[in-house]
Amino acid sequence: SGYTHYLYGSWLAKGGVTATYYALTTDGQADPTTAHFAAPSDVLTGGTAAATKHLTGGMSATTTTSNAAASPGWGAVGLNGAASDFVIRMSGMYTPNAQTQMYFKGANVATGGNDGDRVKLWIDNKIVIDQWNSLAAVSPTGSYLFDSATGIYDIHAEFLKRLADAASVTYDIEESITALSGYAAIPTTRLYMKEDLSGSPYSVTVST
Repeated sequence: SGYTHYLYGSWLAKGGVTATYYALTTDGQADPTTAHFAAPSDVLTGGTAAATKHLTGGMSATTTTSNAAASPGWGAVGLNGAASDFVIRMSGMYTPNAQTQMYFKGANVATGGNDGDRVKLWIDNKIVIDQWNSLAAVSPTGSYLFDSATGIYDIHAEFLKRLADAASVTYDIEESITALSGYAAIPTTRLYMKEDLSGSPYSVTVST
């Protein structure tokens, strides 16, 4: 008795995932995959609050348009391949498509001559696609065996866009119930945004 425990509370909102954008600083390192992350970029090129931190079109982001977020030190051009190396981090929760065995693809990664693109995907805190330090294939794939076809699981993806790659690319995590074919965007009806409850974590002292 007398021990203090901490309870973490959060809620899920169906309809998409959250996204964070980082411009990278290499600190003298030539390889962006080993670079340090700067502070997240939360301002659009027009100076307004970043409206694309909630991705409501699935796990998909186009690197120009409204989610080309700018931040102090990176100029008005925002995060596009002509200006800087940058990373998009997507996080949320995911429900499988009524199957326990699911297949995933990092769509449009390294297509169109963008050989420097990279992607990582975690599901249920386990790495499913790891093409960060090197790239074995265009639009790389991976699979995961779920313990429930109707459960809700953590999902997290990172995309690296390198300097001088094409200015406009739509990165997407796609899914399929069969290997090597039938990949499509994950419907927003099976994606959830996770938000912490105000005041979380809560401290509780246990007594007997």
